Amino acid sequence: MASSPNNGNSGYSNLAERHHRRGVNTTSVITGATTRASRRRGLPEDFQREAEEQDYQARYDQQWRQRNEQRAAERRETRQREIVSGRVEKRAAKKPAPPITRRWVYIALIALAALILLVGGVMAYDKLSGARLFVVKEIELEGTKRSSREEILRTLDAYKTRGLWQLDLQAIRAAVEKNPWVLEAEISRVLPDALRVTVHEREPVAPWRNANNSIVWVDREGRSLGELDFNKSDKVPPIVNGLEEGNSNEVKAANHRRMEIYQQLLNELDQGSIKLSEEIDEIKLDDVQSVRLHLLKYNVDIQIGASEYRARMEKAFKVLDAIERKDLSTLGFYKITDAERLVRGNRIAYLNVTHPERVVVGLAD
Repeated sequence: MASSPNNGNSGYSNLAERHHRRGVNTTSVITGATTRASRRRGLPEDFQREAEEQDYQARYDQQWRQRNEQRAAERRETRQREIVSGRVEKRAAKKPAPPITRRWVYIALIALAALILLVGGVMAYDKLSGARLFVVKEIELEGTKRSSREEILRTLDAYKTRGLWQLDLQAIRAAVEKNPWVLEAEISRVLPDALRVTVHEREPVAPWRNANNSIVWVDREGRSLGELDFNKSDKVPPIVNGLEEGNSNEVKAANHRRMEIYQQLLNELDQGSIKLSEEIDEIKLDDVQSVRLHLLKYNVDIQIGASEYRARMEKAFKVLDAIERKDLSTLGFYKITDAERLVRGNRIAYLNVTHPERVVVGLAD
């Protein structure tokens, strides 16, 4: 049974309907497809329909491209008119990076990559092959003022002849900081064969008479630093007495408190025109609420309490001066008993100047 002409064009008729909805003029497309269809009357129906659809699609695609090109040309023409009229500014072309800048960036990247490869290769070779390319031959020690340079160098001698890259810098730092004078140590490698050690020392604050009756330096926390060499010290502050020995937290806290009182006392005694601390050779801090001072000139202990240090010291000096001058009036003013015995030359053991209105004088047996 022969098919009707409409059946032969049903495929591209459906395509034409869809394209018509998209706004494409399909009249010329259909006309061209119909003309070519008349040439294929002798072909089977399926081949004829497929060929007609392909012809239609090809003609449609061509017209679609032409329409897009026309629209693009119209947009360019419209923008050109706007630029000429001054309504919009012409877009500046993006400038490429200067060739010199790009060249230096490439050079820097190549140099960095070469350096990484060189160092990595040397380290890998030194580690894998066992060839000691970097062996510690020299130790640079800096910052030793009061600490023993020879003692620290003896500690560092154990790291000589070792591979520079195999050294544990944290372990070396811990070993150096075991020295009581060293507060902190900085360790660094110096290529090709040196180790640099910079120490930051603790500051000595006062000499301390320990349980062995030896005099050593202590810092502001009461930590023992080392024996005091009087030949290397121009001026030695008063000896502190009463610090505890031990490493517990309680002992450290108690000694820290005693050293705070020690420094506060010296500061108050030196606030006036006359530095009274120069008259003292020892400060006894066994009981921080009842601080005692020893006067070298008079060989007398002064019980000064826990406050008003300078005012009480001035009172003690007035009483001692009155005793030397046999001034019974001044001794009576401070309500001192047995004043007659004092002026006759009886040896004084201590003065208690903590009372606000009187001074207690203790005589030696």
